[in-house]
Amino acid sequence: MRWPPTPIQSRVERLTIGLLGASLLASAALAASLARDHMALHGVICGVAEVPHCGWCYAAAALAVAGLATLGVALSPTAVAIERSR
Repeated sequence: MRWPPTPIQSRVERLTIGLLGASLLASAALAASLARDHMALHGVICGVAEVPHCGWCYAAAALAVAGLATLGVALSPTAVAIERSR
C-alpha cells in the first residue's frame, strides 16, 4: 500500500472497517438476546445470588465495545493506514 493512501483507498478502508463494526454490533445484539433468554430460563439476572454471569453476557459486552471502537476508527478523521518503517 502506498503512503499516504489515495482518497479511494482511504474510502475503501473506512467502508470495510465500518462494515466490520456494524457486523460486530449485530453480533452484540444477538449475544444480548441470547443472554436475556438465558436469564429468563434461570428466572434471575446473571451475576445475582448464586447464578454467575453466562458467556453470552460477556460476549455481548465485549462485542459491543469492539463494534463501537471499530466504528470510531472508521469515522475518525485521521488516516487508517500505518506507515511502514523503512
